[in-house]
Amino acid sequence: MKIFQEKKIIDHCRKRQIFDQYQRSCRYINLGLYESVELKLLKPKKKGIYQFRIIGKFRGLALKKDGALFVFKISDHQ
Repeated sequence: MKIFQEKKIIDHCRKRQIFDQYQRSCRYINLGLYESVELKLLKPKKKGIYQFRIIGKFRGLALKKDGALFVFKISDHQ
């Protein structure tokens, strides 16, 4: 599954020094290793928001459309 994001997502990751971990998570999703990043559909499921693990503290939130994930937010998972 391909991943797309805006430049502000990349800037956000670099500012918090998690860019390398973010890239690794994206690579795992591209390879179909969803269990490695704990990719899951959040409730309520009808909204279609997916969450994936970057590191223990940070999660990426994305929408799935046409077989691709569009990352719209990096959240602090505490």
